[in-house]
Amino acid sequence: MNQAARLFLLILIGSSLPCLAQLPVQSSDFPIGVSDLLDISVLGVADFTRELRVSANGTIRMPFLGEIAVAGLTPPQAEAKLDLIRYHLANAEMRAPFSGIVVEGDLKELQGAPVRKGDVLFKVARIEKMYAELDVDERDVHEIDVDRDGEIAFVSMPEEKFPIQVEVINPVAVAKEEGNVFPVRCAFTGDIKTWWRPGMSGIAKVSVGKRNLLWIFTHRTIDFFRLFFWI
Repeated sequence: MNQAARLFLLILIGSSLPCLAQLPVQSSDFPIGVSDLLDISVLGVADFTRELRVSANGTIRMPFLGEIAVAGLTPPQAEAKLDLIRYHLANAEMRAPFSGIVVEGDLKELQGAPVRKGDVLFKVARIEKMYAELDVDERDVHEIDVDRDGEIAFVSMPEEKFPIQVEVINPVAVAKEEGNVFPVRCAFTGDIKTWWRPGMSGIAKVSVGKRNLLWIFTHRTIDFFRLFFWI
């Protein structure tokens, strides 16, 4: 009785061994380790398709993405992590909501540099919305009114004059080395030229009516003596 029982048990165990040996082994069940060779393939992106070996610190380095920690992850987990990073990279394209020119920021200096959310990378200026800001001396601001016409000439091309019109007069003076000035914003009434750039300087003249030549040449001196002698 005991021998039969032992024989039956041996047969049962022996018959179960082949079943255990036939269980399939899935590579996705095992975590990625140091020195493992990973075959990465991204459809349509040649820069991401390559073989990479996991470094000693458990990371792989990919172009545009930098170092990515993969040690300890299963292949499906690592693939999901790469998909998430590629998603963020695909949505990292910057587009200005309007046409313009870059007035601040250098792409070469930013390549490979880490950035944080909220960092200013570029500043873009709209050419079609350009305006002229005049520094009007406090001695002359009383002569300036909204809608007065004038002309401006830029230092780069002083032979050309462009029409402007006063839009806004700043009510507060700004202190500068040459004295107090009032910023006056003027709109261009003509076509915007493609060679104009934000920050260009020049000289503007605003029409304030007719004056006789004697007043034009002497009113500065008369105003000075009036203040000096209080008359």
